[in-house]
Amino acid sequence: MKLSPWKSVPEGALDRWRQAFAAPSPGVDLDLPCPVCGERQLHRYYQVGPRIPPTVPASQFVARGALWEWCSNCRSYEHASALVPAWWHAELPVESGALTAQPDALEEALRQRSPNRDDASAVSEQEEACGAPRVPRGT
Repeated sequence: MKLSPWKSVPEGALDRWRQAFAAPSPGVDLDLPCPVCGERQLHRYYQVGPRIPPTVPASQFVARGALWEWCSNCRSYEHASALVPAWWHAELPVESGALTAQPDALEEALRQRSPNRDDASAVSEQEEACGAPRVPRGT
């Protein structure tokens, strides 16, 4: 089965799209309907990059990185450079070298993850790979 190509979020749905992704949600999966197609298949993923120096007091961000927001059903997406929020701790095993602007590698990782996987309790392979110290969750 050939999948339809990824597409930018339609102009008429951008405000609703950004509202859907505005609230913190530490997991990859959002429990909201897609503003484009109405299906509950929205996802968000932050790639954690260089840590923000600890000299920044009480920062709400922990690192510089990249962000993907997408719908698996209609294949609408956004990708950008971003600051990684302190609340983010979802894990999705994906090879950083496989990541591109389009969320193909992330979709493949979603398909391959265990249906019983608890994102919040998984160990961060990405943080370990970049030498980042483990940060206690929920603080």
